[in-house]
Amino acid sequence: DGGDYETVRELIDAGRLPNLAKLAEEGTFAPLTSTISPESPTAWAALNTGRNPSETGVPGFVKRTFRDVGGQSVPMPDIGHQSLGDRPMSDFEADGILGVIQGLGGSTLMILVGVIAALLFFCVLKILLKLGGLPSGLIAVFMGVVGAFSANAASRFLPETIPSVVSNPMRAEPFWELAAREGERCVVLDAAMAWDREPVDGARVLAGLGVPDIRGANGEWFIYTTDDFAFERPPKGKKKGLTAGTIFRVDWNGDRIDTELYGPLNPHAAKAIEAEVAAIEENLGDPGLGWKEGSALRDRQKRLKEELSMGPRATLPLSVKRIDEGLRVTLGSETQLLQEGAWSDWYRLTFELNPLVKAHAVTRVKLVSVDEPHFELFVNTLDIDPSNPPFWQPVSQPAGFSKELADWLGEPYETFGWACVTMPFKDGKIGGETLMEDIEFTLGWRERLTEEVLKRDDWDVLFSVFSTPDRVQHMMYQFYDKEHPLFDAEAAATKISFAGEEITFADAIPAIYEEIDRVVGEIVADHLRPEDTLLICADHGFQTFRWQFHVNNWLEQEG
Repeated sequence: DGGDYETVRELIDAGRLPNLAKLAEEGTFAPLTSTISPESPTAWAALNTGRNPSETGVPGFVKRTFRDVGGQSVPMPDIGHQSLGDRPMSDFEADGILGVIQGLGGSTLMILVGVIAALLFFCVLKILLKLGGLPSGLIAVFMGVVGAFSANAASRFLPETIPSVVSNPMRAEPFWELAAREGERCVVLDAAMAWDREPVDGARVLAGLGVPDIRGANGEWFIYTTDDFAFERPPKGKKKGLTAGTIFRVDWNGDRIDTELYGPLNPHAAKAIEAEVAAIEENLGDPGLGWKEGSALRDRQKRLKEELSMGPRATLPLSVKRIDEGLRVTLGSETQLLQEGAWSDWYRLTFELNPLVKAHAVTRVKLVSVDEPHFELFVNTLDIDPSNPPFWQPVSQPAGFSKELADWLGEPYETFGWACVTMPFKDGKIGGETLMEDIEFTLGWRERLTEEVLKRDDWDVLFSVFSTPDRVQHMMYQFYDKEHPLFDAEAAATKISFAGEEITFADAIPAIYEEIDRVVGEIVADHLRPEDTLLICADHGFQTFRWQFHVNNWLEQEG
């Protein structure tokens, strides 16, 4: 992703990419023209399908839509590479108990459970316990009724709609689906615009760009801090600039911090809140209601309506406790011991939406600081757990393939389609060192996943995407290009550890290309056979960004 011909050529000439240099000598090495616009979702959709954007249906990250404003149809920006909305339960096939309820329907389930319960108890009482026919029959009928009512109660937990489902607007078929239909066994890793598609026999696909987090959002991250200035108001006329994050102000209570982690929207909770709001409305209409009680009810009603407007969310406890060895950080039911400046291992999280519907996520956190200058805990995106994705938002085709990959790795991996913490870095809420640590982490698991597939012999076509060059170039050109308007020589000289070497921010872009060169070299040396074909290509190139021209602003200024 973002592999640039000119940059690769320069680094080859400088002797920094020996493996790509060898391929360039022995094979074909040339620039390709990208799509218009050359944005990742548009370009990957074309690369995956051989179709242009008018045929794929993917215009870019942003598209134009029309909305009614004061009786007029006004053009507005909207998300272009995803479709977000509530979907009826009938669009999905649940598994487990929920799938049984969905398949049978409430009425059939009541009758079936009632009859089975009655027969079971009659047999136990009459045959095993030698009870008389009449008492056995009466007790069995009673237990059958209890079973029927229990089944009816359980069926109410089947949601009517699933909120915030992210659908894929892609209309064209990727090449691996065509190849699979012709008998080629295809494995696809982290492919953009590849989620939310019907499985095709012979194609095992892990989707990448476009897959949301467990909240149905595009990579929402969180910072918990005791910083009194975390919420200082921005200067007049300027936006606060948080792209996809939330900062929570917390306080130490002795040696503990106790707060909450906010997960996916909870439609079951919404129903309960709506019922309470309706009950309050009814109570407020009582002419005998006292002023004090009425005021309390109105305050409660206001808070509930605010919660409904934002969408009630499933939550888990988040706590931090000081001990001599460091800080114990607990998310949900899992606790890890962290030192200042360290990342955690994976946390596995289970958000209960109702007794029968749960959403499983994984995340990592970084203990940025403990006391100086203040406490700060960074919580990364709540990724969909690849071992247990929700039935309404699978991350692979078939749905169980993501779990199979996690089993091969022996641990979870990131599933959010834009892995790497570029947004909090862009917002100035984390430093370049944290960004590059996360870049290295993402590159590492994708390399291991590719290696695991290469070791196997159950595929004919392997397509594996490495997105980290794009992410590094998006964020680090300000240090690489001395003519960049944000270039700061002192900042560019900042030293960090990356891939086992000490580098500076200024060398981050060459360093990520060198890592890709290393990966390519290992694949060629260890896995490529004489009869195999290796293609390395990019969705678009990447150069510095020194100026911009906003056409609409200019047109408006010129009248």
